[in-house]
Amino acid sequence: MRTRLLAILLAVAPLAPAAAQATGDQARLVFSLVGGAFFGRDLWRVPNQPVVDATNPGAPLIDVLDINRELARSWAVSLSATYYRGDHLGFTGDAVIANLKTKDGCQLAFASGSTRNAAICDYVNARERSAMSLGVQGGVTLRAASRRAVSPYIRGTAGLFIANLNTIRTTSAYFNPNGEVVSLDIYPSTRTTRLSPMAGLAAGFTSPLTRAYHFRLETRTNLVGINAVDGATVADGAPPRTRVSYGLQWSILAGIDLVLERKRGRRY
Repeated sequence: MRTRLLAILLAVAPLAPAAAQATGDQARLVFSLVGGAFFGRDLWRVPNQPVVDATNPGAPLIDVLDINRELARSWAVSLSATYYRGDHLGFTGDAVIANLKTKDGCQLAFASGSTRNAAICDYVNARERSAMSLGVQGGVTLRAASRRAVSPYIRGTAGLFIANLNTIRTTSAYFNPNGEVVSLDIYPSTRTTRLSPMAGLAAGFTSPLTRAYHFRLETRTNLVGINAVDGATVADGAPPRTRVSYGLQWSILAGIDLVLERKRGRRY
């Protein structure tokens, strides 16, 4: 009996390590580099902004402008690292560089006939500005079918957004009677950098190209607060009331993952 039991143990013993090696260690460290486009949204609108033409030879001429600013479509690049201890749950750190871009619009809601005020509105209309901004987030990722040809996932993150673009200041220009260009601050502001909280949600999938490189496609949305003008001033050039405008920024990103998998007896 003892001889038979010993023979069974000797036969089964080599199979246990073989089964463990077949499944492999599940821990993975994944570095992702993705890039793509994010979509714009309305930022602020002031429908009744008066502008005064004091250069008129007679009485000053007053016009009313409808001014708006939107975040225009632009591009973003993201670098992230995710550590998976097992098949499903991962911990993610993400840094995204975005080309924050604004586009202005202006219409004469009431026209007095002043060529100066009309020129001010024309200068503002369709004017664009941009600056690089940075978002840093951390969170968790949940994935499914990590060993299959297509592995879907969702991710939730939170962090900080550093905007290097002044989204309040609105400038214009016009020609004076001597033909000289005169600059005008409709909404003056000197603050160019804003630090605000942000939260994000992403969903996508990965697919292996080789053992170490995977293709990634995802859509994400980030909730970000950006400074906005909160109503008309008594006249052009007066400091405006401001508020923080929170909105969703949608984006579509694609890129490559570098997958480092821990081997038995090795770290990576």
